Amino acid sequence: MYKLFLDKNKIFECNVKIEGASLSDSEARLLIEAENFTLSFTGDIKPDGTVKIPITKLKGILKENYTGKISLEIIADDTRFKPWESDYQATLSKKVEVNFENKLIESTETPVEIKPKMSFSIIPDEFDTKIHLEEIYKILERNNVNRKNLVENKKVFNKLVETYCHLNYINNPEHVQSIKRDLIKNIK
Repeated sequence: MYKLFLDKNKIFECNVKIEGASLSDSEARLLIEAENFTLSFTGDIKPDGTVKIPITKLKGILKENYTGKISLEIIADDTRFKPWESDYQATLSKKVEVNFENKLIESTETPVEIKPKMSFSIIPDEFDTKIHLEEIYKILERNNVNRKNLVENKKVFNKLVETYCHLNYINNPEHVQSIKRDLIKNIK
């Protein structure tokens, strides 16, 4: 059984000998019979008798596991020859199967290359709000921000704390809230 790939191009190759006609004036075609139609692919016959017929991707034209007849047709001096015929099966060149909780899940989509991504955060043994507050106070002092300015503009306050926590890998919501709470209490 000849395999046709739905998701990649393929080249059908064979050698032919023709007597009584010129190879250069002859034509080669590959015929793929489907249920209600026939696909025809043309190729070249080289002077040494090598036939190469490119078959394009057939996804969207044929369905997976579809079977039918495929044949080579040579036309030489208005005479049609059918030197080869076979059954074919349409299949995918790449397939992924995953066994999940005793259920087989099959993916027939062409795989997409996914580049690895990495993220990390350092989680200290104990969270010390005081260390972070001291750092934030220094930032506020350098920018002449006091409690009154900060409390009046809640958006700026929240953005400041959010940015600081993000840059220092503070992801735990409880730690973020403790910084906000203590910052409002202790700012001058």
